[in-house]
Amino acid sequence: MLLEANILSSLRYEIYCMPKKKKEEPKVLLTEFLSQKQPQREVKMKAEEAPKPAENQSYEELVRGYILSKGRVSKEDLYSWSKKLGIPPVGLYRALIALEKKGIIKKTFDDILNQLVYEAIS
Repeated sequence: MLLEANILSSLRYEIYCMPKKKKEEPKVLLTEFLSQKQPQREVKMKAEEAPKPAENQSYEELVRGYILSKGRVSKEDLYSWSKKLGIPPVGLYRALIALEKKGIIKKTFDDILNQLVYEAIS
């Protein structure tokens, strides 16, 4: 039993205390990177992150036409309408903000519906 304990303790010592082997990495000179040509990375943006101005403009026109035809539209109805047409939420909200800034629509809170309502300003 004492012999087994000595063997186990010596194995533990070897496992935990022995220096680990280092991987040999290829040595690189400091100026070596200057001579190598590195491929340039292409930056690709997703369509949702940076929508085209033409798309924003068309979303704005669609939203403007819908609100003007209804006169008064709740936010929930506007959102469901935009989902049916495939307008992303970012496009919808950017269009609403742009239309508000231009003074074409205004945003109010309806106590009866208990939600936001967008109204066309005549």
